[in-house]
Amino acid sequence: MLQEILARKQAEQHSFLLQQKMLNFAEQIKIKLRSFWSIITELKDEIMRISREEEDLADSLMSTLVSLLFRNNCTSQINENLVVPTKLSGGSVYELADANYRAAVHELNTEKEIATCTESLQGCELEIRDAREALAIAVQGKVAALLLLSQQEERQIFEKNMISDRESKIAQLQKQLLQVSIDKGHALLKVANLTEELEKVQREHRGMQLRHSSCIQNRLSSDQRAQSSRFPVKSWLNSSKKLGSKSIP
Repeated sequence: MLQEILARKQAEQHSFLLQQKMLNFAEQIKIKLRSFWSIITELKDEIMRISREEEDLADSLMSTLVSLLFRNNCTSQINENLVVPTKLSGGSVYELADANYRAAVHELNTEKEIATCTESLQGCELEIRDAREALAIAVQGKVAALLLLSQQEERQIFEKNMISDRESKIAQLQKQLLQVSIDKGHALLKVANLTEELEKVQREHRGMQLRHSSCIQNRLSSDQRAQSSRFPVKSWLNSSKKLGSKSIP
């Protein structure tokens, strides 16, 4: 019985130490998860900030590029097509009119080319704007993919934590069930020992009762024999006394 009690105490101490280790391990996991969530939040904020900075930089680059292209193309077209009338040698009215006509035609052509250049630049600006929008959409798609990936990782980690918690609870319940079974076995063993001791005491009590009753019977029988042995002597004495009294004259 003493060895069983010592073994039970050692098992309880070992179970308590294991439970403490499991609690410490769960607390460490919670701390790591909190740090992991803070890192994920910081990464999300950093990604959004970088995407905004890239979008602003793309806008500024696009506007600068459009203005430079517009200025360079318009300047080159004007320098190539603009003809400044020189000093007339003859100074005739016909030549002056012809020069004015040519200057007007060149000015009209220059305006048309400027309009064409403006339209081409507008088309280029539209293409650049489309490219910028496509880039912004691509960046947003990457950010959404990263957010979705982080959410999936969060869900997986949460599910793993739930599974680990369930497994730990199941393990604790199994340990408790095992402990209850052990306690039940000890209780049954104690009941069996007490039953055996009770039966032993009952047998001893019955034996004592039998011995006591046999002693009483032996004493009664011995008393009866003693009384029966005394009665004949008394009767003989009485009879002898009667005979003596009759013989005296």
